[in-house]
Amino acid sequence: YQRRVRGARPGAYLSQYSTIGYVLIGIIFLVLGLKLKTDEIKDALRSGHVFLVGIISSLFITGVVAAGLTGELPWDEPFTPVANRTSMFGPYEFRIGVMLYYSVPCTITAGIVLVQQAEGNLPMAGAIATVANVIGCYTTPILLQLFLAKAEGKFDVASVLLKLTFSILMPVIVGKLLQCIPAVPKAVVSTQSTGIHPVSW
Repeated sequence: YQRRVRGARPGAYLSQYSTIGYVLIGIIFLVLGLKLKTDEIKDALRSGHVFLVGIISSLFITGVVAAGLTGELPWDEPFTPVANRTSMFGPYEFRIGVMLYYSVPCTITAGIVLVQQAEGNLPMAGAIATVANVIGCYTTPILLQLFLAKAEGKFDVASVLLKLTFSILMPVIVGKLLQCIPAVPKAVVSTQSTGIHPVSW
């Protein structure tokens, strides 16, 4: 137990500096931009109806269904002390976690792996997962604000979207623009061929 506590100290110390988190997220999406293949997205757009259904399902339908189902359950009131909880479904905070889970699109790797196991269309899966992850950064805060109106914990959606723009969208664009430099795509390919993966999705 003491080892785990000592091991958590660096994370607890760094959590005081929120800027570090945004920088690390920016690095992740910069790598995504470096590896982004727009050809697959262009091919997916040729089957626009399939692509559109995948995006809508991933970003909206699952969240709406989860909101409808969990909204009918008798949760305990927010911030109810453990000793006073009576609902078999748990506290309202658990619903917040469920809604967050179903409002966020799946990771790129998970989406591709599942489609590969089902022998589906991999280029389409990659395109949907990539676009959904970028768009989802903007839709998730808005959906949570709409679905969880009862929660006391509020946040400034405009401020969150602004921070996400600089930590997610801009790094993706910069990474994609860097692909215009001939040496950059070669370096990315050589890095992947050596088995070194900067980011695990």
